[in-house]
Amino acid sequence: MPFFQGLGLGSCSDLYINGILQPGGIYSVCPQALNLNPVGGVINAGKPVILKIVEITAQILP
Repeated sequence: MPFFQGLGLGSCSDLYINGILQPGGIYSVCPQALNLNPVGGVINAGKPVILKIVEITAQILP
């Protein structure tokens, strides 16, 4: 079972570290992992890391 659900063509994600929205180029996310690309910074233990995934779907009503 994937760790991160709702990823696909109709989705987007935002990453917050210590309450600050991070630029999209410093991370990538797949169903099994969140990967951070090193940019010279350090994330200290105890700092909150929040990944927000929004999945957009459409339903055709009769």
